[in-house]
Amino acid sequence: MGIERLSLKRNMITILSNKTDRGWEIRLESEKLYYFTIEILGENKKKTLPIPSGKCSMLIDKL
Repeated sequence: MGIERLSLKRNMITILSNKTDRGWEIRLESEKLYYFTIEILGENKKKTLPIPSGKCSMLIDKL
């Protein structure tokens, strides 16, 4: 599940998520530095992370 090639203020981003044996993983690809907020509904968890330009991934269980 995800969003590919979304244009936000001249910044093309891709957000993909998938479930692995280690838990849910979110992958993000961005042309610029971006701040990404993840809110897990029903668990009252919310975190904002600086995402550098390029590619990165994070495991939801590590929040």
